[in-house]
Amino acid sequence: MRRILTVLLIACLAFTVVSAQTSTIRDVYKLLQEEKFEKALELTNTLLGSDAENDRLLSVQQYSLEQLGRTDEAKVVAKLRLTIVEASITENGENRRNLGTKQAVLVSLERYDEAIVVALKVDELREKSSPWTAMGIADIYIAKKDKENAFKWVDEAVNRGFNGYDYFKEDQYALLQEDSPRVDAIVKRIKEEVIGIGKPSKDFTVKLLDGSDYQLSAQKGKVVLVDFWATWCGPCVQEMPNVKAVYDANKDKGFEIIGISLDRKDGLQTLKDYIKENELDWKFSFTGGYWQDVTAKAWGVNSIPSVWLIDKKGMLRYFGLHGEEIKTAVEILLAE
Repeated sequence: MRRILTVLLIACLAFTVVSAQTSTIRDVYKLLQEEKFEKALELTNTLLGSDAENDRLLSVQQYSLEQLGRTDEAKVVAKLRLTIVEASITENGENRRNLGTKQAVLVSLERYDEAIVVALKVDELREKSSPWTAMGIADIYIAKKDKENAFKWVDEAVNRGFNGYDYFKEDQYALLQEDSPRVDAIVKRIKEEVIGIGKPSKDFTVKLLDGSDYQLSAQKGKVVLVDFWATWCGPCVQEMPNVKAVYDANKDKGFEIIGISLDRKDGLQTLKDYIKENELDWKFSFTGGYWQDVTAKAWGVNSIPSVWLIDKKGMLRYFGLHGEEIKTAVEILLAE
């Protein structure tokens, strides 16, 4: 269940309120990204000394303990979190946030039947159906060894636009991998129907940071990498040196990048500073729309970094590339 807990933890930290502790909580998050769990736990314990019922800190404490193999201690923290969130629900009523926390805690305590009931409530409370909520429910059914219901909710996630087909290679999906033809059919459906690999890429026109317009369909004859990302996204920042290396090596060979920032409305200066400090020379757009960015919504982006690679004819050829995969794919397309 590591992926569920990690996603929920990141979501919780991403919405950290502005306070005197904000920068310190971000320091903790940075340590988690670097997998420095001992240091993250030490700093978290210090912060909890003055804010013992801060669920953001308790979630980090629990997660760090789990990653360090201290499961009994982690369960003690989880039970404390459950007590706190249930008190919050009693006082404030059910909402997506406190129910989401309750779901994550119940999963970590292996109380799966209760977690499913809560997850279904979370799904009902969302204004728009979420593929990630559906995948979260599928993951709980996998933990229960209920293959049919797990497949049912994976199918529902795909109906909602889930495009992370690489997830099904992970060990946690071993139960589904027992029915490899069914998994292969799901992956094929995602690639063809959700993502559109092998088809003409969707067109868009965006406003660049310099005020000029950029139209994707006008770039035929070039290999184009469309990169949906944000400065607040840890995995995006970690991937950026690799993206820069590929760009620097191929920018004079008919290769270009259009970076579409999902930074928040107040993040424009942070974005500009990051681009300047890291000497990123390609084109960038910014609307301040966050997850409601028009282009991101049109392309079905529901997680970042989200990398789409388009060939010289304007056909979408690759999706979801990371690390060396980007370099290899770019070289293949440039050679065509």
